Amino acid sequence: MAHPSPARLESLRGLIVDLDGVLWRGGEALPGAVKFIGLLEARSLPYVVATNDPTAKPAELAGWLGELGMPVPPARVLTAGMVVIEALQRKHPRGARVLVIGTDSLKQLVEQAGFRLAEETAEAVIVTLPEVVRMSELTRAIRALSRGADFLAPNREMIYPSDDGVGAGDGMLVAALEAATRRRARVLGKPHRAFFRAALRIVGLPAAEVLVVGDNLKSDIEAGRRAGSRTALVLTGMTDREQLAASAEKPDWAFEDLRGLTGALDAAR
Repeated sequence: MAHPSPARLESLRGLIVDLDGVLWRGGEALPGAVKFIGLLEARSLPYVVATNDPTAKPAELAGWLGELGMPVPPARVLTAGMVVIEALQRKHPRGARVLVIGTDSLKQLVEQAGFRLAEETAEAVIVTLPEVVRMSELTRAIRALSRGADFLAPNREMIYPSDDGVGAGDGMLVAALEAATRRRARVLGKPHRAFFRAALRIVGLPAAEVLVVGDNLKSDIEAGRRAGSRTALVLTGMTDREQLAASAEKPDWAFEDLRGLTGALDAAR
């Protein structure tokens, strides 16, 4: 395990923190998560909880975190769905018709941004993995994409950490529609730079002064490094000790869980 130098951590003034596999897993707080968020709030450190999960609104995620003892304000939550909507707003006018394969919360966010939900003749298609996949929705998506509709997705993750191992990720459905239409989705969540640019706007700091905390060597650690940030891996999610040892991609620091990072940050005061 890597042991950080307090002097090096002192130069980092803000954090981008992943959610699944870092703060919680299966809806339960992971070891050290409550104290970690408490430290960030007590020291007024700028941070954002940044997740590739597009299924909930920021206020919903903040509420669930609060129930677990982590008082994260909604303004400090960034989802990949929010970044997709930003991309829609840059390319399409208000009132444009959008076909959303996903949760009711994501559909509501699209409507609140000024777009119309569509079933036919959509100008854009957003693809996630809902609880229930309907063949009729997939057929409409294929037809819209074949007519040239904008093809957007929050992430390409095939699996995500759950309370009993791993669960099916949005990338499974994205890959299926890419194969069916021979179109490539524009993915805007991690590890893509659009997501990190949005996260850095919330933190309000340059990338070099921000620590990216995550559990995934590609979407958190490699992507954070490419964005110009320092990185910390916690082994409570997608990566275990053996995978870390075998990987060419190494974080600046690695911890068994957030208790180690909390202690290092506390020592760096």
